[in-house]
Amino acid sequence: MPVTAYQDGALNLSTSKRGVPLWFPCPKPLREILDALPRHDGIRMCVNSRGQPWTEDGFRSSFFKHIGKLEKEGKVTLGLTFHGLRTSFAEEASEKGFTSREIASALAQRDQKSADHYTRNVERRRAAKAVSEALGGTDAGQDLSTKVVNMKYRKGSKGG
Repeated sequence: MPVTAYQDGALNLSTSKRGVPLWFPCPKPLREILDALPRHDGIRMCVNSRGQPWTEDGFRSSFFKHIGKLEKEGKVTLGLTFHGLRTSFAEEASEKGFTSREIASALAQRDQKSADHYTRNVERRRAAKAVSEALGGTDAGQDLSTKVVNMKYRKGSKGG
């Protein structure tokens, strides 16, 4: 990412895969990280320990070393992947009530198809919770299981 991509608290760039323009105002935690980066004369914002731009393989290797450390500290769940960050972002945004269209725009996607794919598990959890609550509430697990057992008993009994 070029140094010039971050200005006035926002990222302004084009995606590397399809060249889709992206303007994204950075949340405060990201702004703090970007504002604290060491200044240098290079054209890339993030450089490796030798002052050179990251290669994809080099970044991936360092990323996974860091993720391994965070996993051991219990700060991230096991299995976090490099490309899974996009899904994590989309799921969190969906859980906060953003639509697939809004998420697709924030991720610089041309349509909401990918955002729908990224957020399908959130939709499934939301639907499962709604059904569970309608059947007796999620805060009373016994209530729901008792109803299911009673339904099975009635189905199997001669009078029901």
